[in-house]
Amino acid sequence: MLERWKLSEESKTSRTETGETNIVVELIDLFIKDANNRLDALRKSVSESEAAPIKTECHSLKGSSGNVGASRLAAILEEMESSVGDTERMKILLEKLEIEFGELVGELDSMR
Repeated sequence: MLERWKLSEESKTSRTETGETNIVVELIDLFIKDANNRLDALRKSVSESEAAPIKTECHSLKGSSGNVGASRLAAILEEMESSVGDTERMKILLEKLEIEFGELVGELDSMR
């Protein structure tokens, strides 16, 4: 699922020796929070068949997914971005996106 992040046991700890939050944990938390907000907006836009917001949310979430190495999630979002206007296809892809995101969150949670 994640292609780029190969974390050592040391980098998985949530706090550094000085007590500061680990940057990897912080990035995971930021990604999950942002992705959840974008998914909420995407669900609403798909249910209302709003093309412009769908493209915006897909594009933004695709970029951040790529940044964390979630290439399968990014690929689904790319397909959604190019399928705007096809309501049935969009619903199928949204369901696929939800499943993939759930699996990704599970994997990211194990890295904390």
